[in-house]
Amino acid sequence: MIKPALIGLFCCLALSLAAQKHDYQWVICWGMAVLDFNEDPVKIPETGQTFPLRENSASISNEYGQLLFYTNGCEIRGADYQLIENGDSLNPGFQTDLQCSGGNIGPQGSLFLPAPSYQDLYYLIHLNFDWIPPHYSVGHWLYYSLVDQSIGTGKVLDKNHLLLQDTFTVGLITACKHANGRDWWIVIPEMASNKLYRFLLDPRGIQGPWEQRIGTVDQDDSHTGQVVFSPDGRYYARMDDYNKLHIYDFDRCTGLFSNPRFVDIPDSGLTYGVPSSVAFSPNSQLLYAGQIENLYQINMLVSSIEASLLLVGELDDFEAPFYGYFQKMQLAPDGKIYLSTGSKPYLNVIDNPNEKGVACHFIQHEFLLPDQNYIGLPNMSNYRLGRLEGSPCDSLYLAPEYPTCLENQLEVFPNPFQKELHIRFNDCLPGLFDFVLYDVLGRVVWRASFEGGSFEYPLILPDLPANVYLYQITQYGEKLKSGKLVKR
Repeated sequence: MIKPALIGLFCCLALSLAAQKHDYQWVICWGMAVLDFNEDPVKIPETGQTFPLRENSASISNEYGQLLFYTNGCEIRGADYQLIENGDSLNPGFQTDLQCSGGNIGPQGSLFLPAPSYQDLYYLIHLNFDWIPPHYSVGHWLYYSLVDQSIGTGKVLDKNHLLLQDTFTVGLITACKHANGRDWWIVIPEMASNKLYRFLLDPRGIQGPWEQRIGTVDQDDSHTGQVVFSPDGRYYARMDDYNKLHIYDFDRCTGLFSNPRFVDIPDSGLTYGVPSSVAFSPNSQLLYAGQIENLYQINMLVSSIEASLLLVGELDDFEAPFYGYFQKMQLAPDGKIYLSTGSKPYLNVIDNPNEKGVACHFIQHEFLLPDQNYIGLPNMSNYRLGRLEGSPCDSLYLAPEYPTCLENQLEVFPNPFQKELHIRFNDCLPGLFDFVLYDVLGRVVWRASFEGGSFEYPLILPDLPANVYLYQITQYGEKLKSGKLVKR
């Protein structure tokens, strides 16, 4: 029989997944407007501010769809559209100094991810680049910055923390939920190479990197391309004007890619180096590839996906001779795919992307904006993707009948503490557990959930005033340990 406490836990988990609206607000139009998907039809409130958003653009909302932060790869702004505390000077270096008056140009060069098991913390993964012959430009420094939403309109706690220095594409950062439904796989390609770097973001922080070579990509590509995972996490697609379209299967447990497939998208007839884009349908069965003047659809369910290539849209003569060329695509929470047009005051829309052929209803210059929007749309991932049920990694929510740790097997240290606490498990692994910190009046000041997959966990706490605090560690509604802690 399932205990009532476990039923409550599973209900809370289901509600939590249903409320993951981290992609519900997109800051666009040089920072002057927001696409708000909390409303139907979509609302477009104006910010009253300008902010140089180019190809490098990322936004994040909280789980209820309220805007938290957005960035152009140079600084981070908050829900009041102002610079957050310590949010300046991202990606230090010559190129940032050169470009940030107009916004960083690395496409998909930034990505916000919620910190697994931490309620108020968000990671910003971001990339800076340099000129390295013989390439036009090369991503050179991959960083993360850690942002706390609970302090004012946000505060950067750890900025420009170097993850890896190498030769990456100039952008093309994306992420997919791990099969456990909590952690994140972060992926970025190497420049002019078939090598993919992957990292794992879990409650301990960012682990890795690991490397894998797969497929036949071998040319400079990042200034023109886009990458995306399918909504169900099964596929990874990479499209650019030089290397065309590459598709891989993805294992959400291991983070490994397999089954590389190539689709030779017809040339646009324009000069090489023009923008290309890619997006999956909400049901992950259809893939859309755009190349400046043409929009194609690929059926992922047939044996020969290249043979399924179908032209579903061609650039019309609206506003000729200054066309709104097809630029970057993004699947939105309303189930539509929006396609940017390059410094035009409108977006193109794939209205029914789950439908095959022209029934997908591609409409050009359909969605009017209050001002011009540059090439990019905010770089986002599927924040609502849950665990892969039945997979070897689907282990976080399998509750044991009784707690697997006793009180004397748990240690919380140091005490007194300043910024960081650790929980040590002595000869036990507790599975999923909760840590809650209270003030002396019994009010919750911070909480987090973890999977006890290792013998020690670090807890990165928000800024707290010096005082006495109480803590409690519980598992499936049953208390494992409690005590008193002093913050200096």
